[in-house]
Formats: sequence, C-alpha cells, structure tokens
Amino acid sequence: MTKKFRSFLITASLAAAVVVQAVSTTDNQSSFSSEIASLGLSTNISEAFTTYSAGSLSKETDYSFNGFTASAVDTSGDMNFYIANDLNIDSPFYAPFSSSQHLGWGEINPFGPNGTGRRGPTITLDFAPGTKAVSFDFLDTDKIDRYQIYVNGANVSFGSAGDAFPPASWSRGVSFFGVTNNGADINQVQFVHGRLSDGFVSPFGIDNVQIANAAVPEPTTIVFLIGCIALAIGIHQRRRNIGVEEA
Repeated sequence: MTKKFRSFLITASLAAAVVVQAVSTTDNQSSFSSEIASLGLSTNISEAFTTYSAGSLSKETDYSFNGFTASAVDTSGDMNFYIANDLNIDSPFYAPFSSSQHLGWGEINPFGPNGTGRRGPTITLDFAPGTKAVSFDFLDTDKIDRYQIYVNGANVSFGSAGDAFPPASWSRGVSFFGVTNNGADINQVQFVHGRLSDGFVSPFGIDNVQIANAAVPEPTTIVFLIGCIALAIGIHQRRRNIGVEEA
C-alpha cells in the first residue's frame, strides 16, 4: 500500500498558554508501527469483536468493548448498526469481512428489515483515558459512500476538506487506518457520512482495533517511588534540623 502520512494541528488554549498538538494519520501499517515506536509506545489492547454475539445493536446506546465504547446516531432515515460476520451480500467486495466478525453499519440488516435513507449514521468511538494511539482495519464496500473522520473533534480525513475518507486512491478491500496524537490522549474517533450516496448506503465495517496506552507503573514501582521520595524528604529535613542546632 502506498504510504500516506499527514499531520494536522489541533490548537488548545489552556489559561494563558497555548498548546499545539500534532495529530498524525496513516494508511500504512509499517508507518504506524514506526510512529508509535518513536513515541515509546506499543499496542497493548486489541478488539476483534469475536467474544460478542452477532446481532443488531440499538442506536443512541453506548456499547462497551475492550478499551472503548461505540455508539451510532442516525442522521437521515433509519440505518442499521450491528456486529456481524456474514451479511450474505452477493458481492466480492464484502468477502474479506464475510468470515471475520466485525462492527458494522449501513442500510443492509442481516438480522431484520433493511434501513432507509441516503446518508449513513454517525459512529462515535470513545476511548479510555490514557489512549495514545489507535488503529483498525476498515472496509467500505462502495467508493460512492465517503466519510469524514474526526479525532478529538478535528477533521483529519485524507485529502482536502470534504468527503475524504477513505482516501481517493483507495481501492475496495480491507484497508488500514492509524492515528497518533504526538503522545497526547486520543479521546474520540468519529465516522461522519459526508456524501449522499446513489440511493443506498452500502455496508461499512471496522475490525481488529488496536490501542496503545501509556504505560501504568506497577503497584510495587509506585510504592518504591513513594519510599524514595519520603526518604529524600526525611534526609532533607534532618539536614535542616542539624543546621539549626549548629547555628
């Protein structure tokens, strides 16, 4: 896959100071691995949706997965939100996900009536505190259905403004997407269906979500550090007392 790596700036004002954080996205898995390695991170949480029962999911409801929650909100018509491993679609483009359980959405409903409407739902993934990098496999079965992808509220879609996810160079099949935030937290990723389709919102799915969290010290390490700090304070206080006595 051709390497595409772009940086986007998110500016946040904290009191009188201004902090600039660089959100980096890539559709190249090797680039993503190199990026998180440079930040001293590695993926330590994964979600392949295999431990959940296949079936329809209610919209406007938060569903808890490993390291994040997911929810869907209709923007036009009545779309479907589900966990599935086979949509019984007579199309070779969906074949890669037909044998892999995944989180998906679109008009087709493998568990009941198909939906209606010409604009897909907005899908929100909210991540646990300390999430520093996120990646996933995705499949958009129709290039006409284009999305914008937002990270922490900022549009980081490939290409220029507008409907730019997947990127224009994308060809049907399973693809990769990864995002880092220069060591800062990634709180939320949203998929916003940004273009009216040709009358039908085709299935879209994500799978193999990988999350890199900041390392959390082991309890024994924390106790050791507290002990060192207490010892340093004690030595400092003792020296002060000796100094006072000598004076």
